[in-house]
Amino acid sequence: MNNKLKILLVVSLLLNMFLGGVMVGQLSSFKRPRLGHMMVQSFMNDHHSVRQALHKERAVALDMLRAPDFDAQAFDMQIDKIGKMQGDMFRNFVHSMAQKVRAMTPEEREAFIEKMQNRDFPPRGPKRPLKYN
Repeated sequence: MNNKLKILLVVSLLLNMFLGGVMVGQLSSFKRPRLGHMMVQSFMNDHHSVRQALHKERAVALDMLRAPDFDAQAFDMQIDKIGKMQGDMFRNFVHSMAQKVRAMTPEEREAFIEKMQNRDFPPRGPKRPLKYN
C-alpha cells in the first residue's frame, strides 16, 4: 500500500471517528437533545447527498483495487478526488458549526462552552497497536 493511500485512509478514519464520536456521544444521552447534537444532525441532514457521493467514490476506488488490470495512476487520481471531497466536507462542517455559533446569543455561547468543557467522555478500552504492512 503506498503512502498516499495510507495517509488518505488515516484522514478518512479520523474524520469518520470524529463525526461518529460526536454523534454517538450526543445520542448516548437520554436527556433533551443537546446543542452539539442538534448542530451535527443539522449538518448531516443538509449534506446527505455529499455523503452519498463520497460513498460512491469510495466504492469506485474499491472496484479499481479489485480490477485485474489495476491502473495505479487512475487509482491515485481517485484517491485524490476522495481526499478532496473529504476535506471539503470537513471544511463545510467546521464553517457550518462556526456559523451556528456566531448566531448564538452571548448566553447561548457561554452555555455551549460550559457543555463542551464539562463533557464526560466514556472510558476507552485498552489501546491496540496499529498494524502496518
